[in-house]
Amino acid sequence: MPYYWAINRWSDATITIDAMAKRGVRPEIEYRFILNPDSEGEIQASFLKNDNMTHQDRWRIHGQNTYHSGNWTANAKVEIPSDNQYYVDLERIDTMRFARRAMLRSSRHTFSTGFVGWSGEESSHHLGMTWVEEMERYPANDTLQRLPEYHAVLLPHRTDIGGIEASGEMSATYFHRDEGDKAGRTRGSAKLSRTYVPLPSVSLTPYVSGYLLGTRYEQNDKWSSTGSFIPVAGLNAAAEAQRSFIRDGSGFVHVVGTNVGFRHVHNVEQDDMPVFDRWSRIAAQDQVVFTLSQRLFRMKKATSPEEAASMMLEWAYDFKRRPSGTSYVDPLAPFVRTLRDQVDLGHGRPMRTGNASDVYGKVIVRPFDRWSLDGEVLFDPVATAFSMASIAWGWEKDHDNRIRLGYRVTRELAEDVWTSFVWRPVSFLRLNANMNYSLKNARLTSSSASIIITPKSDCWNIGLTTVWNTYPMDTTYRLVFNLKGMGTSGDR
Repeated sequence: MPYYWAINRWSDATITIDAMAKRGVRPEIEYRFILNPDSEGEIQASFLKNDNMTHQDRWRIHGQNTYHSGNWTANAKVEIPSDNQYYVDLERIDTMRFARRAMLRSSRHTFSTGFVGWSGEESSHHLGMTWVEEMERYPANDTLQRLPEYHAVLLPHRTDIGGIEASGEMSATYFHRDEGDKAGRTRGSAKLSRTYVPLPSVSLTPYVSGYLLGTRYEQNDKWSSTGSFIPVAGLNAAAEAQRSFIRDGSGFVHVVGTNVGFRHVHNVEQDDMPVFDRWSRIAAQDQVVFTLSQRLFRMKKATSPEEAASMMLEWAYDFKRRPSGTSYVDPLAPFVRTLRDQVDLGHGRPMRTGNASDVYGKVIVRPFDRWSLDGEVLFDPVATAFSMASIAWGWEKDHDNRIRLGYRVTRELAEDVWTSFVWRPVSFLRLNANMNYSLKNARLTSSSASIIITPKSDCWNIGLTTVWNTYPMDTTYRLVFNLKGMGTSGDR
């Protein structure tokens, strides 16, 4: 049983000692704190002195915090094990949530991130870092780390020159590796725009901008520098119309919006720019993006409007699409192209260079209170096939009574049906279950079920949970006792 220590009004700790027959004794401490109503954090550390099976000291540090005070924010998330087999060997006895545990045991990497930032009315600045730990059985030493990364944003600001708005951003990153090339990169952009309203609910916004990329990199123990400036220009045209169908204070309001945007990214030679991430190079484009959206609001007397249905369609056409020369998706590409590029990358295919994109659509319908139906598609008009599609139906009374059923398919990659439900038939009993079945592989890939008993006082509960996964193959049973405000104790 853990020992709980109430240190003061704003912090506490739990101390636990795990005695393992085949491994040894592992003490663990979890420290929690709340500095103000908007700030909290926790850090947990465990240490196994001279593992009886590996004859090595093994440890793990993990935790997270959020801090906010005035214009300042400081967040961090730490996940550092002593070795890449820690989760496989010892995670079974860690008292953490099952989904997180399964993800760590099968993950190829762990990430530790942190940043401190300041946000004002017209600008923001933040300094961050990311540390990646390889979890492969035979890890490489060429993992790319961002240590550190600075980012600044100038929010749109209306100037005194003809109503022109100015905005911009800048970032500087140092890419580090234990083995392999290192580099420092700066990236900046500036944008000038002016919005015209020739008719009510119609707007035209021409803009010009430019992106500056500069890199100083190490290659074969020699440092070199290179840079590029990429001019960008474009025009966005938007229109919106609505019609009301209201009688005696009740009815519907239908809103239709369209947006047509054109963007020209000048073709600038960037073959000498080293590739580290998606912002390493910017592809040229002469692209039109068409978006259509519709929303239907349900109006009732003396209540706020409710969205009864919504639909969005997006399609893009590039008059001469040119690849960026990297394996990353284009950072300036519209969402409909980015989604298809990610599907191609997941399948291992080269990204398409065709002029027309797929057609992306999303629909959400709430015909009655508590009921919802939503769908999402990415349709390839050339192959007349769905690149991606999903549909889900749901009913929700409250947090303890809800159900969802869904189907999703990604062409040549996956096809699944899934369901989840939570049911509280009586006040002291809560049932929860999740399941995912792969139609492509004709097998159940994951499932979980739990029974939780909570007394009338609601200050403690006891539960039995089972989780089954196929990657890695793992079945877990757990009996848990939870005391509110103090923590959880359990075994599996």
